[in-house]
Amino acid sequence: MRVGRSKLVRATGLLLVALVACDEPNAPGSSYFDERIEPALKVGCVSQTAGCHLASLDGTATGNLDLSSFDALMRRSDVLPAYGPYPVGLLLLKGSAPVDVAVETYDPPDGADADERVVRITTDVRHNAGAGIALTSDTSNLLKQWIANGHTRTGTPRPRLSVNEGECTSGAGHDPRFDPKAEPKDKASFDAFRRDVEPLLHSTCSGGTCHGSPIADLYLACGDTEEEVRWNYFIALQHVTTPASLSEILRRPLALASGGSFHEGGDVFASTEQEGYRTLRTWAEDVAENSPELLRDDDPNEGLRFFANRVQPVLVRKGCMFLNCHSPSMFHDLRLRGGSQGVFSRTATRRNYEMSKALLAYESSDPNDSRIIAKNLYPGTDVPDGQGMAHRGGFLFEDFGVDTNGPIAARADLCDGVDADSGDLNEIPAYCVLRRWHAIERDAAIASGELPAEALGGVVWVSRPDGAGVVDDFDTFRGGADLRFASAVVDDTGAVTVEASTSLLADCGLGNNPDVRTPAVSWDATRIAFAARDAASDPLRLYWMDADGANCEPVPDVAPSKDEENGILTHDFDPAFAPDGRIVFASTRGHLGTGYAYEGPTRTPSRLQPNANLYVFDPDAKDVRELTFLLNQELSPSFMADGRVIFTTEKRAREFHQFAGRRQNLDGGDYHPLFAQRDSVGLAAAREIIELPNRNWSSSPGPRRVGRRRHPRHRQPLHRSRPG
Repeated sequence: MRVGRSKLVRATGLLLVALVACDEPNAPGSSYFDERIEPALKVGCVSQTAGCHLASLDGTATGNLDLSSFDALMRRSDVLPAYGPYPVGLLLLKGSAPVDVAVETYDPPDGADADERVVRITTDVRHNAGAGIALTSDTSNLLKQWIANGHTRTGTPRPRLSVNEGECTSGAGHDPRFDPKAEPKDKASFDAFRRDVEPLLHSTCSGGTCHGSPIADLYLACGDTEEEVRWNYFIALQHVTTPASLSEILRRPLALASGGSFHEGGDVFASTEQEGYRTLRTWAEDVAENSPELLRDDDPNEGLRFFANRVQPVLVRKGCMFLNCHSPSMFHDLRLRGGSQGVFSRTATRRNYEMSKALLAYESSDPNDSRIIAKNLYPGTDVPDGQGMAHRGGFLFEDFGVDTNGPIAARADLCDGVDADSGDLNEIPAYCVLRRWHAIERDAAIASGELPAEALGGVVWVSRPDGAGVVDDFDTFRGGADLRFASAVVDDTGAVTVEASTSLLADCGLGNNPDVRTPAVSWDATRIAFAARDAASDPLRLYWMDADGANCEPVPDVAPSKDEENGILTHDFDPAFAPDGRIVFASTRGHLGTGYAYEGPTRTPSRLQPNANLYVFDPDAKDVRELTFLLNQELSPSFMADGRVIFTTEKRAREFHQFAGRRQNLDGGDYHPLFAQRDSVGLAAAREIIELPNRNWSSSPGPRRVGRRRHPRHRQPLHRSRPG
């Protein structure tokens, strides 16, 4: 007999006493899932949590996980298999007690045992409902067996056989540690690889849809040339560790039932007794025993070493590497490699390091500007002292408990006295470990000259009269403007002190009543660019100067040949420096070249304003190239941390007008809509977009946060500021 949801909720107390005490499933249904699995899930994950994981009338369920039927569960089948470093899947780990994981490190945590290169952590995967399934219970064992057999409706084991599809790919891969011209250090293991392992990998793994894809961590080339064989040998070694039995290259292709681990491509070897597996194991064991020096990175930098020893174990402990969280299958920027049961290939560790470092705002003196930190802290909307931002995964670095006023938000002074370098990772706050990593990377960047020693040297901005127009009001002359500079310092608390400002226009020859717009600072802090004119009859032109205001002049070789065409001034304005020194800017000069329906400047269909598109100027080549080609405004470019351009575009239709965000590669590809598309995500407009250090976007005027990106890393002591 099935119990209705309302009756089930009303009878929760009685059901808990009867079912939890006996650990017995409900009455059988019509399939193995109905008879055995669904009742177990109802007891452990539904009844004991007052119906949390049952879909409501609108189809939503707590945690986006509906356990009401087999089909509902299969929509989130990612919560079932043991993935990456975790011995059980997300469903069992969140619904039961924490588990211990030995995470491989670069260095031995205990200096007395040089061979013990693991740190033992206890998972801290938080679940609002607590533990509803005991790990040693019959229910837990039943679920584990069902999941291991392929979690089918019938309970019948489902083989996950690998299919090596597609043609192999020619050409060795690229890695800064790989020298295709260098002879392998260990000729014996290389010869054994060429003779025995290379043919095996070619026949089982190197298809174009498998490891023949250059984006794979274990990218395998065809092996037709000496360089390709050397690459395959090199990348295979990156997936071998000591002891060899723990190596990803041995555990990932092996069936789960035989001691393997999750492999997206399925099972290559059903057992350890298959001839191919024995061949691979023999080679790996020989390398581990006779040439263990090949299985270590050559002197990794301090940041990478700290990441491997301390940060990566913290990310494992906090549950960041589950299949539908931060795995490579996800769409976001932090796609962490999960390794195999706590063991990470050196390629996986390096890629995890590089992706995590890209979200670490070490250009800022405040670690909380880092997206990887801020996403795991309480937002100020939830906790008064919170310094974080919303995160679907929760506030994972908030380990400081509560007091009489509520949750204690993470802050710098709470890390005083915490040994982030060698303290027990199960005891010390994760926030303090990430702060320490930020300090290591920041100090290294300053020492190398990548960053200035001072977080901020000054601020440059345009001062304009009140009511001086908005982002698209560039054609109207607005005299009385000035380009100002003020020295600035940041104290230990992050507070900015700005000194008295001075004008930078004295040597520019712009007269006493200039119209000035949009300053930009080059990434190496040597130049400031802006747009200006000194009369309404003249178009805006690009100027640049040294950082101290000296040598101010119009940017050479960029202005169009005519100041006016078709009754339209040919303005150049809104400059933005690319990391390589090129300048992206807006201009009304019209399309370059021939073959367009309209040559020369045009007006926008919606408001008959001079139409601006974006252009790219290369000072070295003295060349101007058109970047956008639309009949509406494309304005105010700036750069993301990864080098892509973001800008404001005008959207128009009958009885509709809006400024929205766009993104584009500097080569002209991937023109992509962003936020504020017809009031998307509650934004009426997005103007003058920049990316902040935490990778959120900021827009002016209007709502401050309009997205999830970061302002480019400034390697100079000057920052841009815009009024409003």
